Amino acid sequence: MDVSAIPTEFSQSDLLPGSSTLPRMSQQDWAAEQRNDLTISRVIDIVNTGKCPTYRVRQKETREVQLMLKLMNQLVLNNGVLYRKRMNRGELVYQLVLPSKYREMALEGLHDTVGHMGLDRTLDLVRTRFYWPRMFIDVEKKVRTCERCVRRKARAEKTAPLVNIHTSRPLELICIDYLSLEPDGRGTKNILVITDHFTKYAIAVPTADQKAKTVAKTLWNSFFVHYGMPERIHSDQGRDFESALIKELCQLLGIKKTRTTPYHPRGNPVERFNRTLLEMLGTLQEEDKVKWRDFVQPLVHSYNCTKNDTTGFSPYQLMFGRQPNLPIDVAFGLSPEGQKKVTHTDYVKKLRENLQESYKLAIEHSEKTAQRNKQRYDFKVRESILEIGDHVLIKNVAMQGKHKIADRWSSTVYKVVKHIDDSPVYVVAPLTSDGPERILHRDLLLPCGFLAPSIQEEVDQVKEKKGRAQTPHEQEASQESCEPGQQFQSEEMRHYYPQAAQEPITFPTVTIIHETPHIQVAPTMEDDDEMNTEGSNLNPEADEFQPMRNLEEDNIEKNENLPAENDPGIGDESVQSESEREITNGENGQNMEENDDEVIMEEGCEIDGQDEDDSKVDDKPIRKETECPELRRSTRQRTEPDRLTYNSLGNPLLLVMHSILTSLDQVFTRALDSSPTTDVNQLTPW
Repeated sequence: MDVSAIPTEFSQSDLLPGSSTLPRMSQQDWAAEQRNDLTISRVIDIVNTGKCPTYRVRQKETREVQLMLKLMNQLVLNNGVLYRKRMNRGELVYQLVLPSKYREMALEGLHDTVGHMGLDRTLDLVRTRFYWPRMFIDVEKKVRTCERCVRRKARAEKTAPLVNIHTSRPLELICIDYLSLEPDGRGTKNILVITDHFTKYAIAVPTADQKAKTVAKTLWNSFFVHYGMPERIHSDQGRDFESALIKELCQLLGIKKTRTTPYHPRGNPVERFNRTLLEMLGTLQEEDKVKWRDFVQPLVHSYNCTKNDTTGFSPYQLMFGRQPNLPIDVAFGLSPEGQKKVTHTDYVKKLRENLQESYKLAIEHSEKTAQRNKQRYDFKVRESILEIGDHVLIKNVAMQGKHKIADRWSSTVYKVVKHIDDSPVYVVAPLTSDGPERILHRDLLLPCGFLAPSIQEEVDQVKEKKGRAQTPHEQEASQESCEPGQQFQSEEMRHYYPQAAQEPITFPTVTIIHETPHIQVAPTMEDDDEMNTEGSNLNPEADEFQPMRNLEEDNIEKNENLPAENDPGIGDESVQSESEREITNGENGQNMEENDDEVIMEEGCEIDGQDEDDSKVDDKPIRKETECPELRRSTRQRTEPDRLTYNSLGNPLLLVMHSILTSLDQVFTRALDSSPTTDVNQLTPW
């Protein structure tokens, strides 16, 4: 079939889902593009001379030229195209020196279109194909700031320290929450849990549903009429607790209503008791679990009679000022009898004294426990405070159904409007639309100042919200969350995101060569004759191009001293931060200045001490060039040392043994001559 039979609209379409149309560059195109790049063009001119410039000349060049000249012995030219040769897993690989205008395109092709791999995998793909100065920094920035990687892969971290809730008396604050579990024999599956924050006294009431009317009735009948009116009621943002009925009940009784931030269960202390209650119900026998409703209140009473780790007292004692009598006390007759009778006045006086002492000790113990818990929690927290105007993403926590491949963070970009004092809670609003403000905890926010707002998605969301009618519950929730005077009109910050970045990039027509190009090493003074006699075996009519990897054994032997894959002396593999480089330069600055007069530059050589990573090298002041003294070479002939060599093997051992035996012979001879009748056992050593 003729090529002209393919429709024009299909000639530039993607071949596979997720792939993109890339230009095809020939070797002549790459030579022209490298010549158009000021940095590479300057390096090519220097490589063609075959001489390494002096240090003073290098300092006059741009920063990228200086970094590339450090690897001059690794740069080669082939038909006008500049390559860099390096060893990769024992193979000699030639990296194309990529012009700056194609670097972003190369990173997109080796990261965005290949599954958004991590830093190591992306860096390996780039290193096997291209080279440019400080390549590691560019690849790392690309991976860290990739929009799709951030929204999908970024994990929520603990960035806010723990803030404790402080109370000093009973009924100052009560916390309520619903606990749902499997239905019992009568279909009951809900438990309304009420706890006093100071005394830790708990009440659990099974209910048929979670309606606001049920909550109000249970609070009145099971708590208010028995223990009195609390000062505050704290709950989550469930619709049963935030309804108009509960609000009117609190207003009628003079109770202040507070709530946690969305999807932050740590903000409600009653959640800890829910786990304890579930563990107690789980210890029931299998036949009793079917009727767990009958065991809820007895188990809660047992909990109230035991010592609490936070206060050091039992909740029952802090609430009523005395220890309760348990069934075991009655069965064993442990209840004291025959106590002397006291008047009501004395009883009240003693009770008041006991309660005051108990409250004082409970407050001290609670503060110590809270401080210890805070230190343990904050030990793993990396605190990060947001400022007003910062751009953030909100964690997707309200997803329904399966969401294994869903984004972890919202597609909408928000900005911080307000920071609530003395708490890790922030007020955020959409950046590019007129959406409502949201009050969220710091752990649900992800800073994203490098991401541009998705304007089209914001417009679609606004149209969708305007197109459908709100339900009564949504209207009520919007009225409560957005009080008068709190609506925020976000401003578009277009100067952060230039429009030039959105313009399409045009590329010239390219052809990729599959033939292995013949690499022509930069000629030196000694190899001029050899290079002139050699010819190029490159096929100029080749269709495609790829980096050369198959070479003959003699080429590998000539390049045994090339940097390995993980060689720290490669400019694109630097991982040292800017602060570390400054410290390193600061420590070595004095030594470098002292050795200025000793620097000797020779043709075809590198500067000593500068074979480290390119990204670790900072600009240094121009050194004062001095005259190069003649090098003196020693004419002395080196000979191998003759130490530890002997004429015959084992001679040192024989000498030692001969000396020992001679000494013993002399000792015995003197001993026998001095006292011939003395017993041998009475001889004393010399």
